[in-house]
Amino acid sequence: MPNREVHLKRWQAVGALVLLTLAYVLAIVLVQRETQHRTDANRALIDFQVKQRAELTYTSCLDQNERHDATIKRLDEVLMKAIENDPSREGALRQTRGSTVFLIEALAPHQNCEQIVLDRFGYVPKLPPSPDTSGDEE
Repeated sequence: MPNREVHLKRWQAVGALVLLTLAYVLAIVLVQRETQHRTDANRALIDFQVKQRAELTYTSCLDQNERHDATIKRLDEVLMKAIENDPSREGALRQTRGSTVFLIEALAPHQNCEQIVLDRFGYVPKLPPSPDTSGDEE
């Protein structure tokens, strides 16, 4: 009998060791899956934020280009009106235009938005059409 009890205790110890090993392996697998899930979620969040930054950079650049063009257009309108009012000042006004356009270019230059975004983010985002360009005729 004592031999049988020793043998039984050994098998109990082996069984307990196997169960502990399985529990340890299961814990490792669960931790690894949770870590992978969080890593994937973080990667998706980072990708989303980078996409938003690229879109914001692109739209901000396009907006600046529109303001740049509108400013020069408005300058030309004002200068033409001034020339109409006093044709004798045409030379001076045209020279002033050159200086003013130079200043506009220095402070808010017209830029290649696609190239800027491509250089910073590696791609150019596809933006949905803006509501003001829906094709409505005025």
